[in-house]
Amino acid sequence: MSDKVFCSLRLVVVIALSLTNVISDKGYAEDDDATASSTDAASPKEARITAVVNGSIITKADIDARLALLAAASGARISDAMIPQLRYTILQALVEEQLKVQEARRIGRLIKRNPYVTAEEEHHMLTLMIRRSGLSVDLFEDFLKVHNIPKETIIQQARAQAAWHKIISDLFGDSVQLSDKEVERVRTQFIENKKRGSVLLSRIVIPFDTPEQQQRALADMKRITSLLKQGANFATLAQQFSRTPEACKGGALGWVTSENLTEVEKAALQTLPLWHASAPILKQNAYVILLCQDKRPEGATTFQEITFQRFFIPAPYAIDSQETASTFVSQAHEVRDHLLTVRNAQKTTEMFSGLKVMEKETLAVEDIDPKLRTFLNATPTGDVSPPIVTPDGVLLLAVYARADRPIVPPTIENVRDHLRETQLEKLAERYLRMLKRTAYIEMRE
Repeated sequence: MSDKVFCSLRLVVVIALSLTNVISDKGYAEDDDATASSTDAASPKEARITAVVNGSIITKADIDARLALLAAASGARISDAMIPQLRYTILQALVEEQLKVQEARRIGRLIKRNPYVTAEEEHHMLTLMIRRSGLSVDLFEDFLKVHNIPKETIIQQARAQAAWHKIISDLFGDSVQLSDKEVERVRTQFIENKKRGSVLLSRIVIPFDTPEQQQRALADMKRITSLLKQGANFATLAQQFSRTPEACKGGALGWVTSENLTEVEKAALQTLPLWHASAPILKQNAYVILLCQDKRPEGATTFQEITFQRFFIPAPYAIDSQETASTFVSQAHEVRDHLLTVRNAQKTTEMFSGLKVMEKETLAVEDIDPKLRTFLNATPTGDVSPPIVTPDGVLLLAVYARADRPIVPPTIENVRDHLRETQLEKLAERYLRMLKRTAYIEMRE
C-alpha cells in the first residue's frame, strides 16, 4: 500500500476506537468462531465462563488447556500452590490474544480484506512457535495427543501472534523512518562491536503501567523464575508470558553487544552462567528476565554448525516411569544398532514400523535447544546418540557433520529490519494499552 493509504487506515482505526468505547457483545460474539468452538463439547464445569472480552468468552477449559500446554511443553512440574496465580497470568494473556484477534477482524472489515490474516501466515507463525519451543513440527500433533491437549490451544495463540504482527506492521510500518545514514552507522557499529565480544540473549518481559500492575508483574516474574529453576523450557515460558514481539520466537533477541545493554543488565550477566536465567530485573515500566545462551569472545571470527537427524519412536501414552519406558528404550537400541550397521536412514525406516524420521537439519549450535545441544555435543560425528526418553516416546540423534562458518556482518536489510522492529515494539505496546482501555472486559475468575 502507499504511504497515503496507510495513513488513512491508521486514522480510520484510531477514530473508530475513540467512537466505540464499548463494542457491542453481539458484534464480536457472532464473529468469534474460534472461542465458541472450544466450548461446544465441554462439560458445564469446563465451559464455565472466566472472562468476557467485547462479547467473546474465555472459559475454564481454555485456561486448563493452556496450563496443560505450558506444563507439557516446558517440562515444568507445577505445584498446587502456583496454579491459582498461573491461571490468572494465563487469563491475562488470553484476554490480550482475544483483543488482538478481534482487532484483526475489525481492520479486515474496514479495508474489506477477509480474511485479514491468511492461513499461510498463521501456519508460518505456528511453525515458528513450535520450533522455538524445542519441539519437532513433525511430531507436534502426536505430542498434543499424548498430553490430551486440544490443537486449537496452540493455534489460537499463533493466530493472535500472526494477527498482531500484521496489524502493527500495516498500521505503523510506514511511520518508522530510517535514514540510510543511521542504518549504515548501526551496521558499522556491529562490525566494530564484534571485536569487543557479544552475548546471545533471550528475554521474558512483563510491562506495567500502575503500582498495582507492578506488584502483579513482579509476582508473575517470581513464579516464572521458580519454574525455570525446576527446569522449565525458557522459550515456552517466553511464548506464554512475555509481552514483546520476540515472544513468538521464544524470546530470542539474537546477539547483543554490551553497548546495547543497561548497566543493571550488564551486572546481571557478568556472573550469570550460560543457560541460567537471571533474577527479575527492573527496567522502565517493565520487569525482565534474561537468559544468556552463548558468548562470543573478543575477535571471534567463526561459529559452529552441526548437521543431524532425529529418529523418534512415539509412545501411545505418556511415559512417566522407567518401567513404562523400557519397551520403547529396547526398541530404540535396536534402531540405533541398525543405523550404525547399515548407515541408511531409509532402510532403517522400512525395517521398523512406527519409527518416525525427521528431515536432516543444519543449525548453528548456539540456536539448538539446550537439552538437544547437550546430547548432540556428547555424540561424535558419524555416531548416533543413546536413547533419549521423553514424555512422548524415545528419541535418537544421528550426527552427520560439524563445520566452522565465518561470522559475517549483517546486511543493510538485516539492520534496517532490526531497527524497524525495535521502534514498532514501542508502538505496539501503546496500541495494546489503548485497546484495553477502550474494550469491555469482564473478569469472572
